[in-house]
Amino acid sequence: EINSNVFPTPELRDLNILFEMSGREYLVKDSFVDCSKLIVRDYKWVHSILFNEPERAIGEISPEDYKILRRKIQESKTITAAIKQTHGLFF
Repeated sequence: EINSNVFPTPELRDLNILFEMSGREYLVKDSFVDCSKLIVRDYKWVHSILFNEPERAIGEISPEDYKILRRKIQESKTITAAIKQTHGLFF
């Protein structure tokens, strides 16, 4: 269930997509993906972690899930057009 204290409005709750663990071997329970904001990480930092600790790579989202997330992020009014454009998520 989505925490209504963290996401108090219907608009914010709608930006959370339920990913059921069935068919997603990288999940240990049903989970929500928060598409109301992007947390940008430096490529070199991520690469370093995965190179030094490859066990931290727990899986990969499917192309279909990627399309769902991309569409929801594109629709999000809580992420600026500039951020979307910087990361190739603008229409």
